[in-house]
Amino acid sequence: MASSHGAPPVFNNKLIAWIDHRLPIFSYMEKEYHTFPTPRNFNYFWNFGAIATVMLLLMIVTGIAFPHLQHLVFLATAVLMWWPVLSPVPELPRLPHLLQMLYLFLLGIPMSVTGALITLSDRVLYPFYAAAPRVTPLSALDDQLAAGLVMFGLGNLIYFVAIWIIFFTLDDKRATAGERPPVEVQSTVSMRQ
Repeated sequence: MASSHGAPPVFNNKLIAWIDHRLPIFSYMEKEYHTFPTPRNFNYFWNFGAIATVMLLLMIVTGIAFPHLQHLVFLATAVLMWWPVLSPVPELPRLPHLLQMLYLFLLGIPMSVTGALITLSDRVLYPFYAAAPRVTPLSALDDQLAAGLVMFGLGNLIYFVAIWIIFFTLDDKRATAGERPPVEVQSTVSMRQ
């Protein structure tokens, strides 16, 4: 296969070229894994374009409709992620308050680092994005900067709100005493009588 970046791939094998002309699977894989070896966005597992495409092809080929499977996986991973902070059952208890705050802080680090790298970049990270027609008055670099700031700041807002709520529940006497009622201490004056 001979291909240059940005140009459609040219396949030396005539059978592959014939199949790709009718159903461009091979050129899509070429773009996903060779031309753009990094994911086109910095989201997690399901948002890598090739994995989503493989799942879609499996659904089409098998005839089994799993239109909500991806959403169920999102829901399950979200429940697992928040479980140490919001666990409703005593069999799998919540983390102690200070560990909850540390856990939430650590959850925000990958998004913060990625957002900072996108924001502080002095060039457009994806050349195809710079060449794409603009749908907003922002330049490609300014749009990338805005996206990095949203990812860096607003993306972590939910974690900081949760940390803030946990921090201020530490002032609650029951929270620091482990849900036990406070011990009443009698003054020495009442004990003598």
